[in-house]
Amino acid sequence: VYRKVLEQGTLLLPDGYGLVLASHVLEGPIKERVTGVDFLLRIFKYAEENQFRCYVLLKSDGLTSPQQARSFFTREYPSLNILIESVTHNERESGYLIADIREHAPDILVVTFGAPLQERWLVRSMPKLPSVNVGFAVGGALDMIVGTVKRAPYAVRRVHLEWLWRLIQAPHRVERIFLAVVIFPLTVALLFLRSHFVYRKNVLAFMF
Repeated sequence: VYRKVLEQGTLLLPDGYGLVLASHVLEGPIKERVTGVDFLLRIFKYAEENQFRCYVLLKSDGLTSPQQARSFFTREYPSLNILIESVTHNERESGYLIADIREHAPDILVVTFGAPLQERWLVRSMPKLPSVNVGFAVGGALDMIVGTVKRAPYAVRRVHLEWLWRLIQAPHRVERIFLAVVIFPLTVALLFLRSHFVYRKNVLAFMF
């Protein structure tokens, strides 16, 4: 079900380096990594320069409060037209939230509910928001931008060990990190072996 939601996305960013490696192993089209943090920073800068209206949705129990986010944007993007709201689970599913977004008519909508909720919410809600040209599901990227979560130092990012940095910072993420650094590579390896086996099998069938 979640895969079908992702397939409706117009732009899917390879935020993790493991996706790039998997792409090379499986002969896919991903050439380089694009981190959500760096991409989002460019979006905010572009929006400020071109006077686009932004609307940011925070989850009420998230790490970043509206006050922290507003303080950051006032300091770093003083000319950016941005509205920041924090909503509970019930408010996310209410008609009030959609009505409020429609009233403010943003060009860019940024959602930080976390996966897979944020992607599912965007897929359901975007058809109801005619002013929104771009909807971004950014997860914890905004926490790093604002500074409530410290981003891994450049040296750590350079050797692709952000997962270890995040695990040290947030041990409760161990299950998610295990899926990313153990289960996902094993799945890719199995896919590679399966495709290789099928290839050899077809060749042998042709030869005989």
